Amino acid sequence: MALQPTRESRICDFVLTNNSDMVCDVEVVEPISDHKIITFSMNVYSYHRISSEREFYDFNKADWSFLNELFEHIQ
Repeated sequence: MALQPTRESRICDFVLTNNSDMVCDVEVVEPISDHKIITFSMNVYSYHRISSEREFYDFNKADWSFLNELFEHIQ
């Protein structure tokens, strides 16, 4: 949140985030028209993919004749 006035004597601007640790170095700087500019930095970290075990099926090795015969009995 900006702690210095950003328009006349009012504090009316916010930096919205769902994690306040991400926002740092908030500054109110020179005005543009009747509002002052808010600058800030964000602490972000690159995404690291978590690997998980996967199962792979080789459908070329499937017993298709058995499956076809099995499906013939299902009505």
